[in-house]
Amino acid sequence: MTDNEERTEKSQSPIHMESKSSGSPATFIDNLVVPGDVVVDLSSMTNQTIKLGGGLRQDCDAISVMKAGKLRFSKPNKYWVENSQKRYVPCAEDSVLGIVVDSKSDNFLIDIKGPALAFLPVLAFEGGTRRNIPKFEAGTLLYVRVVKANPGMNPELSCTDASGKAAEFGALKDGYMFECSTGLSRMLLSSPTCPVLEALGKKLSFEIAVGLNGRVWVNANSPSIVIIVANAIMNSETLSGVQQKIMAEKLLQKIQPQVDNPSFYRVLWLVWLLGSEGLTLGSIPSEMQSGPLHCSCYRESDTSRTTPYDGLLNGVVFIAAAACRFSDLYSERHAFRQQS
Repeated sequence: MTDNEERTEKSQSPIHMESKSSGSPATFIDNLVVPGDVVVDLSSMTNQTIKLGGGLRQDCDAISVMKAGKLRFSKPNKYWVENSQKRYVPCAEDSVLGIVVDSKSDNFLIDIKGPALAFLPVLAFEGGTRRNIPKFEAGTLLYVRVVKANPGMNPELSCTDASGKAAEFGALKDGYMFECSTGLSRMLLSSPTCPVLEALGKKLSFEIAVGLNGRVWVNANSPSIVIIVANAIMNSETLSGVQQKIMAEKLLQKIQPQVDNPSFYRVLWLVWLLGSEGLTLGSIPSEMQSGPLHCSCYRESDTSRTTPYDGLLNGVVFIAAAACRFSDLYSERHAFRQQS
């Protein structure tokens, strides 16, 4: 057998054919990959530029996998490996939730759950100048964008998008922040809308900010809504789309309608004042009787209109108001225990 025949047989062997087909990225997209797999062969891609996300690295003309997961592709030319983990590896153009640790003269030190602290320049804001440097205290929660994430260097952050606008980036006030896996955070940001967020959004009004570093911020008018949304998100990681909707419906059924009408307590307070010495309906101006009730009234100099039942009325109204308030507080606490 000559050398030419040996080369022909090697080129037609199954092993050689498999390694050659591994250079086509289409065969790996949305499939499981493990460290060492070569998913892209740059030698076969001429005049093309690709972007590498987390889990991939370049070795000469080969793009190999560094961690197990599913290979994802987004148009026009970005590849990354998607998996679920607690540890976040910073990657450029990721939107993350960071906590201010310390402030320096030129930048802020931010904790983004990465291997090292990231820094946010004081001028990395829309219209940022030396005259209007923002002031953030330690513990402030920020929604930021990763600008640079080079190995061996602290990641650089920014509170603007690629065009220099503030967009949705900046400080997040109030609300509640909790941590989850990176896979769950990517699922919440997926398109179309995540089933659990779609089901909750139909009946509840709330704000949410999701960071790819495994942090989620939720804010709403009522603490019970925040608890419901947070529990639904944390329970949805291992559920399918249909199961997420069923779980969200069950949580929504546990919400008891809370009547929080301030005018009711104002009426009770007004009745209590009317029963006190020298206060009658005639002493209240007409605009207060027709408009919203306030907790202020006028004392009448003539005390001849008081009756022996005023003291009893005061006690009954006071006990009724206290009982109503205690009932509301007990209901809120009982609902909180059931949901937590």
